[in-house]
Amino acid sequence: MKIGILTTLNINRGDDFIKEGIIYLFKNYFKREKLEFIIINKHNPYSLFGIEMYGKNKFIRKVVNKLVKIKPEVFYKLFKLGKVESVFDDCNLMIQSGAPVIWANEETGNNSLKSDWTYAFWKDVAPRVRKLGIPIFNLSIGSCLKYGSKGEEVYKNEKLIEFIKKDILENSDVITFRDDLTKDISKNLGKEGESIVCSSIFSSDNLGVKKKEGEYIIINYMEGGGHFHSWDKRIYIDLWDSVLKNLIKKLSKEYEIKFLCHSQKEVKEAKEMFPEYKSYIFKDTKEQMEFMSKTIACVNNRVHATMGFASLGIPSITITTDSRVGLIDKIGLPTYFSGDRNLSSDELYLVLKELIKNKEKFGKGIKEIKKITKEEYFNEFSKYYKNERNN
Repeated sequence: MKIGILTTLNINRGDDFIKEGIIYLFKNYFKREKLEFIIINKHNPYSLFGIEMYGKNKFIRKVVNKLVKIKPEVFYKLFKLGKVESVFDDCNLMIQSGAPVIWANEETGNNSLKSDWTYAFWKDVAPRVRKLGIPIFNLSIGSCLKYGSKGEEVYKNEKLIEFIKKDILENSDVITFRDDLTKDISKNLGKEGESIVCSSIFSSDNLGVKKKEGEYIIINYMEGGGHFHSWDKRIYIDLWDSVLKNLIKKLSKEYEIKFLCHSQKEVKEAKEMFPEYKSYIFKDTKEQMEFMSKTIACVNNRVHATMGFASLGIPSITITTDSRVGLIDKIGLPTYFSGDRNLSSDELYLVLKELIKNKEKFGKGIKEIKKITKEEYFNEFSKYYKNERNN
């Protein structure tokens, strides 16, 4: 059985965790099947047609993607080089893997319509493969809107609504949501589906990594407390920096502190803000998971850092900037808004200490969550593959 997966490749660890979880779920659903996964980087969308040259040079890729966003009906077809068949045309199943597919920024005017992979996948490949009889499973999808949003940024934009309804929702044979906000937006736009814990909860299982004896506290730091902090005027960079400095000062008296970074930009920022602590970044997903497995507890700005640690049964507190944080609510861990003027290092310290005290209980709870979540995904798969489940 050949399964196509649209994701990213070695540029976003959160996407890697989601992808690992999805592969784990399908390997366990089709236990007696030989599975082949065709994995495509959505940020090099022309690779959907086997055209790799735009992805080899970062500058050229940016220029191509920018031109396509300006006038897709002209430049998209031009850069496609006349290619029609996609690499997913001979797959048995196509998966859109995770991602905040519903996003909108009122201040800049950017939204889901302007993603670099929107035109290639949702407007070209998705309807094509469905006409070929290949189902599309849109799994663990989420939103990226302002913290506390009810979806108003989406409902105000008629073009965005039309795109979400016609291109995303109507092209999804099976759809699951990783947070309740995205589920509600989809329902209001005419497509219902189940809200299920993000597939990244199974990332450590697919990588074959288990929790070890805890040695240190991990800090995953982002300027402003998360992605796109400039979107929201409630967020001041200095606020989160000040709170975190005070929190680390308290924690460092009891624990070894290490920083886990997602990009070289984060490494630079961590070293500038906290030069006395060592920062780590990994190219290999399993190598990073092994490093994570020796953690006592964590303070994260990235939501999928929290999910990766949770996969190991390790608790975290999450401080972030936007609606993506909703996926953490489903596993019962505490979350905070980096723009909250009442955000306190004293409170965060006490909450983290309580999580450490009850970490064994949390680990047992995660095992139960995984058991339930696996069945929930299998129930969704069975809507299309009713008789194929291999027990």
